[in-house]
Amino acid sequence: MYELIKDLREKAEFLTAAEPLNIKNAFAETMKQAADAIEELQQTVEQMKAIVIVEAQHTEMFDERDKKTLMEMVKSLPLQIIPHKDEKPRWIPVTDRLPEDDCHVLAYYGFNHGNGYLGMMFMQVLDYYARDPRPHFQHEGLNGMTVTHWMPLPEPSKEE
Repeated sequence: MYELIKDLREKAEFLTAAEPLNIKNAFAETMKQAADAIEELQQTVEQMKAIVIVEAQHTEMFDERDKKTLMEMVKSLPLQIIPHKDEKPRWIPVTDRLPEDDCHVLAYYGFNHGNGYLGMMFMQVLDYYARDPRPHFQHEGLNGMTVTHWMPLPEPSKEE
């Protein structure tokens, strides 16, 4: 799905830069709108997956075996956008998504000084503990430390 979104955006940019014919510009605008709509649907699906997982964990309708099966099915849905290998990594707001497994991430954080003001911001590789009873980033909460964004680390270089 990510490839389709990227392709639509690239073709829309190309058409916009081409001769300023109304049909080309209209087609380019339609392609941009389609890419935006697909991206918005993707985000909605990811949010719905998270809601289903939470609901399955806290409902009495399912026994433990059914809950486990349902969560495995939802988590295995191939709907998450996978970044293209040539695309630069982007910061992911913690309000949009958190890592799914225990891992190391590049985190952007500050220290809460009250009224939502975080003061100076920092970047650092931190651990994320997804399997903890209360999932969190390393040191999060200590001295008001608040992570606002994160991104996966790149693959380690391979020596030849």
